[in-house]
Amino acid sequence: MPHGSNGIEPLGLYCLPACRSLWSCVGQTRQKITAPKVTCLDNFRDLHEITQHILARHPQVELSAVGFSMGGTQLLRHLGAQGAKTPFRSAVAIAPHLDVPSWARSLSSSRGKRILSYLMSQLCKQYIKATLEGTKAMELVDSATLKSAGSLQEVEQAVVCPLHGYAAVDEYYEDVSPHRFLGQIAVPTLILHTEDDPWVPFDASIIKQLRNPLLFAAASQRGGHLGWRSTDAGKGTWADSMAAQFIKAAASHW
Repeated sequence: MPHGSNGIEPLGLYCLPACRSLWSCVGQTRQKITAPKVTCLDNFRDLHEITQHILARHPQVELSAVGFSMGGTQLLRHLGAQGAKTPFRSAVAIAPHLDVPSWARSLSSSRGKRILSYLMSQLCKQYIKATLEGTKAMELVDSATLKSAGSLQEVEQAVVCPLHGYAAVDEYYEDVSPHRFLGQIAVPTLILHTEDDPWVPFDASIIKQLRNPLLFAAASQRGGHLGWRSTDAGKGTWADSMAAQFIKAAASHW
């Protein structure tokens, strides 16, 4: 379950003890970073190592994956790069970025978007201070650029690029974007989105142009960014139900 940029609180409760014994932390909510990386789209590369570790210990298991927001983008990028070699039988990406460079450009397209980018940059600075301060990774960060950063792109130029080996933020966005690889996805994959997402706009034309018979998409009119609500207390949201039904159907029909 690849999570979004803010992490998932319950995920830490159930999975963190096991993860501590297996991997170095790259920034799950409120956890000190122990690897020379940060939570970002480039972490799609870790999915191969993680799945190989799981299959080595449990060779009979059948894997499916659900990714949220940034985690959905990572999942799509992995699936496109691996093609038929992916160990996943099916996948669901919820509110992912499809074309990262276009999304990044959109952050300066209006006053509202620029404000949103600025607010996100300040949250990222707080996250970086809480997780990187006192670590060796902080020595690689462009501290001057980070201090003056007023947009998400400037923060990622100062932090993500030096830690993950990119010369420029545009190079990073192009490399991690799934849009060039969606046609190579070789397992049943569902993309769920909303038409009113203020953070990651959904462009259905990207999927329609591909004509990939294993790629499906559904979008609700309302929901914002991962903001679907359950109609009954204790029950899952529309996205939860769709994801579960799709994975079950994929196991039966493919």
